[in-house]
Amino acid sequence: MSLVVSRVIDDEIRIISDTKITDSGVLHPTLLDGGLKCIAISPTCCVCFAGKVGVAEEALAPILNRTMQDRQQITTHLLQHHKAARGETDFIVASAGTCVAIDRIAEDRLERNIKAAWIGDHSAFSAYQRKYLAPDRVSSAPDEFRIATQMDDAFKVVIGDHQNPSVGDFAVTVTSKPAEADGFRYLSNGGSSGFQSVPLTTTPTSILKSLGVEGGSFSYTVLVPTIAGLGAIAVHLREGKVGAFFYPAHSWSPTVFKDVGVDEFVKAIAQRFDVYVDGFRHY
Repeated sequence: MSLVVSRVIDDEIRIISDTKITDSGVLHPTLLDGGLKCIAISPTCCVCFAGKVGVAEEALAPILNRTMQDRQQITTHLLQHHKAARGETDFIVASAGTCVAIDRIAEDRLERNIKAAWIGDHSAFSAYQRKYLAPDRVSSAPDEFRIATQMDDAFKVVIGDHQNPSVGDFAVTVTSKPAEADGFRYLSNGGSSGFQSVPLTTTPTSILKSLGVEGGSFSYTVLVPTIAGLGAIAVHLREGKVGAFFYPAHSWSPTVFKDVGVDEFVKAIAQRFDVYVDGFRHY
């Protein structure tokens, strides 16, 4: 079912979701068989979903093609689809610009102008809350930094501990107030899995050793559009030299590029989709 969390921090909206899809019908899903669940529609609107992908695909069609852009229209429309699907798919609509607001569509109702909202797996959210509210997270840093850090750290724990099977793969973060100050943007990030420490030596060496692709080691980077308001991300796995481009307005299934380094991956996306992505690049 996944997990999406969102919060208003002063005049910023921050959203984090995973990318794992559990109802895709894929017999042996991989990290690159997921989907983008928090979708920037424009610099002032981001729509998120959790639940059945088929329901979300139908509900979001007129929003993704920009035939429906008004906040009231969008929330009313999504509430109708939520009820028609008997609550199998929930939504969050985040609005920025002249007003900063989060609307939640779940449990057969619309909640407007709330400061924090989540949708998805209840057990996963409980785990997220425990980490988010843990005493060791208390900090004297300004709220805008402290809350954002607590959200990021708590979400990574939920994905990393593998205790909630419906939540996993990659964490995707969206902010309405990026450094560019031009509206909803995704934040680039990277990580690794399956590495083990190495013994201390007197010669310069990495403190971590990859177990290789066959051992399950991989490092990844999440690359993001260079403009605001574009609902797409790209994920590249260094060890496998493979990348996936998640672009729901074009296709709900990710487009996979094989045998490409990260620079080749970026160029291939630009050539095929006329979309430019960038971020942390690993070599």
